[in-house]
Amino acid sequence: MFRILIGAVVVVVGFLMVYRARYFLDFLGNQSWVEKIFAVDDQELAYKIIGIIVIIVGALIMTGLITDILLWFFAPALRSGIK
Repeated sequence: MFRILIGAVVVVVGFLMVYRARYFLDFLGNQSWVEKIFAVDDQELAYKIIGIIVIIVGALIMTGLITDILLWFFAPALRSGIK
């Protein structure tokens, strides 16, 4: 139940980042790292891309798939410590 609530909050924050990208841009300001990572000149577009990523992560949290994905990603590091 708790993961559904947390996932829903993350999805709502991601939706707001996509829907009101100008508000996040005004609140957080221009970020120089955004141009380097996303290779876009438009800061609003970068905030929308980040918002979509946040929505996907929130959906993974709600469904419980985030644990499986993280364990798969970190499996080589976890296995290397066990000998």
